[in-house]
Amino acid sequence: MMQFNLQRFLRLARWTLARDRRYYRKHFLQVLVMGTLMMTMFGVYMENDLHHEGYGTCVFVVIFSILASTVMGPGYMFLSMDGKHDRQTLLMLPASNLEKYVMRYATWILMLPLTVAAFLIADGVQYMVNVMLGHEWVQTVTGFIAEIDYKRHFLGLYPLRTLLAFFMLLLWIHSMYAVGATLFRSQKHNWLLTSVVLIAGYLLLICFVKWTTLNCFWWNNHGMFNLLFLCLTVLNFWLSYWLFCRQQVKGRFVNV
Repeated sequence: MMQFNLQRFLRLARWTLARDRRYYRKHFLQVLVMGTLMMTMFGVYMENDLHHEGYGTCVFVVIFSILASTVMGPGYMFLSMDGKHDRQTLLMLPASNLEKYVMRYATWILMLPLTVAAFLIADGVQYMVNVMLGHEWVQTVTGFIAEIDYKRHFLGLYPLRTLLAFFMLLLWIHSMYAVGATLFRSQKHNWLLTSVVLIAGYLLLICFVKWTTLNCFWWNNHGMFNLLFLCLTVLNFWLSYWLFCRQQVKGRFVNV
């Protein structure tokens, strides 16, 4: 059923957060440890004349990690669930399918601020370590990010319509992970299977374009490109929800 009751959804959200708190804590600690080691390594062991390269590497890793977590977010939809018992529990919850789907989809939205907080704490740790070591060039990665001239590096190099087309492409990939999460629902790390499918599809597309000598008409015509991928994104989310409603408790490879 596609009914959505806010009060019932809030009860479902409280239950889900209480049940998955160990998973969110684990994710926070993993990012914190990884971020602290990475920022400390590049911040401490870089020579004075190379500290900008070290901080630049940290900025790249942080931005890429947050972007990847956003694009691949729906793939984490069932990552906190273990085994047949959790799937049975989800089916028996007193909530509509739409409410359950929205709550599971929101997993990546809840993980995002934890990821950002972990990187901020890691940034503070590397700053304190560099201060205690007496480095004159010490600064925070957050401050380094704020100093980047985004207009010159991005808007100055690419027209706004190209950036919009790139955003629509990322939105479509995001929706593909939503489909993969529900299609490969019985597989815990279904985001990996979805990534393999996307990479294989990209390689086949490259080969098709090369063999048929097609031009990049859709990419050059940004309006048609954006409209096409917007329609495909909506279709993917509908398909993801449809597959979610057909979820199976049995441990099949795909959820059909």
